[in-house]
Amino acid sequence: MFSGHVRWAMLSVIASLLPLLHCQALAAGEEDVTVIISYPLDGLPVWSVDAAGEPQFDASLLIAHIKGEVEPEGWKVGEVDVIENAEGNCLVAVAPRNLHKKISQFLARQHAFARHDVEAGLQENLATAADANQQVLLFAAEPNSKETGAFFAARFDEKSPESLKAAFDNFVIQCMSPTQAKSLSCWGELPPPAGSPRLAVLRADGSVVALSDFAEFCESGLVKAERLSEFLSQHAQEFCNAKETLQAALSQASREDKRVLVQMGGPNCAPCIMLTRYLDSQSELMSKDFIRVKLDNRMPHSAELSAEFVDGVGVIPWMAILSSDGEVLANSVGEEGNIGFPSGDAAKAHFRKMLTTTRRHLSDAEIESIVEAIP
Repeated sequence: MFSGHVRWAMLSVIASLLPLLHCQALAAGEEDVTVIISYPLDGLPVWSVDAAGEPQFDASLLIAHIKGEVEPEGWKVGEVDVIENAEGNCLVAVAPRNLHKKISQFLARQHAFARHDVEAGLQENLATAADANQQVLLFAAEPNSKETGAFFAARFDEKSPESLKAAFDNFVIQCMSPTQAKSLSCWGELPPPAGSPRLAVLRADGSVVALSDFAEFCESGLVKAERLSEFLSQHAQEFCNAKETLQAALSQASREDKRVLVQMGGPNCAPCIMLTRYLDSQSELMSKDFIRVKLDNRMPHSAELSAEFVDGVGVIPWMAILSSDGEVLANSVGEEGNIGFPSGDAAKAHFRKMLTTTRRHLSDAEIESIVEAIP
């Protein structure tokens, strides 16, 4: 076995190479096999005060926090350690896979509670929810409480029931402490008291759908998956029938002598949100020729439309342009597969071709303006 100094030196060398090696994924395998994994430090709420009295990030505090919270006895074993890399942008931990899973959950909790301006965070999350066909789930609790640990275990543990994972997919989650929660009016006259975590479900317009004590979904320190899944499913956004939604757009296109641009997205999909926001920004020009219909892969019959319009491509987002009678005139499947959000040169060229070959009134200059507006 290596001495502590030699092991630390080896870890330091590995850490200095991480910008080149990037980040090793936590692959499936034996739980007790020791592996080296890096964790990004962006946005973690661990500060100390510098000589000028200003708060600054201090990785040593975070490391001490990890060792104090995540199986304290485990760090006494000679083959387990965690350090900051030379560039100060990530932590490097050498530990068994099962301990890495706990580190990952712990850091996820720290990230989730990192934002101090909860009102601004809520407005951003409401906008995201609107673009992603989701609701907002507020979780108010002390960051390092047992209840918070249970909540995050239920959210991220690979062993959680599929029904609970699917229920969580319907929400943008925002965490806050009880003290922070007091600044939000959505809790009404009963803001979450310290030591009593609460949940709130909000629509994308900010209106409150439901409030509940988190204790109702816990038993013996663990989340009762069936109860929480039922609550989340009950208060999730309702989805229209995808075929009926499309038919309404086709009827409008027939009346206005236009095409239909079908956009398919889904939950927890950053490119889907980017595509929605981009197409929203170009709606004035594109509405000259296209009726846009935004579908979601959680809608009933959405899979059937994917099979029909893009040959069952499983990657979202995808787009298809239809005639008013439902014929596929163009879609987002190019030579290299589905372009998704058209950010690269080849993807932009394919999107330009989709518009050019199906337009009715848009000029070349207007199409070029649309394509050039892609971020």
